[in-house]
Amino acid sequence: MSMLRDFPRERFLVYGAGREGEEGNLAFRPFSLNGFLADLASSRAVISTAGFTLMTEALHLRKPILALPMGGQFEQELNAHLLDDLNYGKNGRTADSESIGDFLYRLPEYQSALESYPAEDNSSILAKLDELLVDDCALARDFHEKRRTTAKPSDPE
Repeated sequence: MSMLRDFPRERFLVYGAGREGEEGNLAFRPFSLNGFLADLASSRAVISTAGFTLMTEALHLRKPILALPMGGQFEQELNAHLLDDLNYGKNGRTADSESIGDFLYRLPEYQSALESYPAEDNSSILAKLDELLVDDCALARDFHEKRRTTAKPSDPE
């Protein structure tokens, strides 16, 4: 976190540090779902681990991301790689001042790429759920019955 101080013209909102208050260009915030979402929506960009949930929220809001994958987490490594490949942000495998500076410098490039991001709402999944629930879940019952009748009983040893 100390490397963020290397960018005094930038203001960073820090969640998850277990403290509150201001320290130079860093503003430490307590957990607050509504506060976090408001800060995310009004931010220029996001620096975080490369977990799925925050990345997809940031992408939906068209916020560039500096993704810092947690070591040994294949999903996060893959997320950060794909983010970088799509030019929606940077894979920050090495979280250092040089990586952060490069990310900040390239924000306009990432924002331009994000203009074409296909953000969608939940209407597709809601329509599919409606389809599956028609006739008191008849489609699900049919599927379950077919699965049960085609399953082979296990041989006792």
